[in-house]
Amino acid sequence: MRHGPDERSLHLFPGHRNNESHRRTGEALETSQAEVVRRSVKLAVEHAALEPAPMTPADVIAHYRGGAMPRSWAQTKKLIAAQRSERHEDDIERGTRTA
Repeated sequence: MRHGPDERSLHLFPGHRNNESHRRTGEALETSQAEVVRRSVKLAVEHAALEPAPMTPADVIAHYRGGAMPRSWAQTKKLIAAQRSERHEDDIERGTRTA
């Protein structure tokens, strides 16, 4: 069974909502659904190229080795307490509470 270009491209994005979205967008742009997918992928690649690469743990350590964290000691203590509280809440939900 041969599929047209629109049907082939839609197999990459299964789901009724995606199919409808591609169809409506194609109609609005007066192009095929496959072209909608191609343009979307192209825009995603271009957008990703503009984003800086995430820092590795070694990069973060090297970055902060030369200077203090960008917050006061009081802000740091408050952040630590908030994160610890969130972690304990997660532990309780999983049934693995730690001290």
